[in-house]
Amino acid sequence: MAQFLSPAVNKRNDRYRDGVVFLEELIKEVRNAVSIPIGLRISVTEFDGEGLTPEVVARIIRRVEGLLDYVHLSAGRDGPLGSSMPFYYKRPSFIDEARVVRAVTKLPLFLVGSISTPKDAERVLEVADVVVLGRQLLADPDWPIKVRLSMPIRPCIRCNQSCRLLATREVRCDVNPELGWELLPPLPFNGSGEVIVVGGGLMGMETARVLALRGFDVRLYEKSDRLGGQLNEIRDPYKRAELMRLMDYYERELKRLGVKVYLDMEFKDDGDNVIYAVPKERQPEFRDYRGLRILLDSNLYAYQDYVFEWARYNEVYVTENVFRDLDRARAYLLMERYRELGVEFVGSQNSVKADVVINGVYRNQPSIGKTIASGYWLGRTYGRVN
Repeated sequence: MAQFLSPAVNKRNDRYRDGVVFLEELIKEVRNAVSIPIGLRISVTEFDGEGLTPEVVARIIRRVEGLLDYVHLSAGRDGPLGSSMPFYYKRPSFIDEARVVRAVTKLPLFLVGSISTPKDAERVLEVADVVVLGRQLLADPDWPIKVRLSMPIRPCIRCNQSCRLLATREVRCDVNPELGWELLPPLPFNGSGEVIVVGGGLMGMETARVLALRGFDVRLYEKSDRLGGQLNEIRDPYKRAELMRLMDYYERELKRLGVKVYLDMEFKDDGDNVIYAVPKERQPEFRDYRGLRILLDSNLYAYQDYVFEWARYNEVYVTENVFRDLDRARAYLLMERYRELGVEFVGSQNSVKADVVINGVYRNQPSIGKTIASGYWLGRTYGRVN
């Protein structure tokens, strides 16, 4: 259906060159067969001047609104950009485009696109009638309940990691380790006594959260002056803005659950009630370079971040390996941000004579998803008798 409506794709020479003719016939046939509300989900933009634009979509809606009960606006076609925008794109994503359609129809309007917080939803409702949540319900399926009760909401960080590539794997979520494991028994809520968690990074905070939910009296120790661990090392400003929302969630949730947090304190004792929630491996630490030529040929997430800092003081070159295994939209927009910084794209390590060469392509690497999942299972299985 979308191919008929998109001017960039529909190159027919018959009467269906006007794709709306086919749409009208299709809706009428559906109405003849069933008596239910019928809506149209359509991309309000295809990020292509020759494809669907808000103005083109507005004209389509005007022609068929008498046959419809509602319109659901999404985005994208077959390119790297779609409705599941990564953290390099604005949030919410398509309000301005939706305004163009809103101006021509009084049909109920649904809108999707990086809606994560109650404030996001309120902004959408200034234009549309219905807020459509996608990835955010993967991150926190209790979002509507928590909004009503003003509880901390686990945010979708728009990483497009585990929830994409659906042709090759099941849907998962980096910040919600329970997604996909719904058939497991509920958490055992009979915990009692004190448990000490050592490590205030994502693993430690998730461990403490789950233990507190189970009923334990939890004390969390972090040797530095703040929680967050490796999150505090992120240099990519776009990624950092989203991931700090995850930090805010954990800090609020731990406080709500009564977890006692001790900063600037290193806990070294062992005991049956002590859990060391520290990752066994970590991303490489930042190294400061000035006035050099840096060639990056590695897919490690930390190096992707460090480019934002290195490009301020050095000539930076990257290969396609930097974007290996990233979702198409995230890779595409990261390339755009790099171009804005003056980063050069090269074909291989031998393409430039560099002062610093960083290489290494990894099939598996430390990630937020793995770290949070490790913390969840530490908390869930603590005290279990085999």
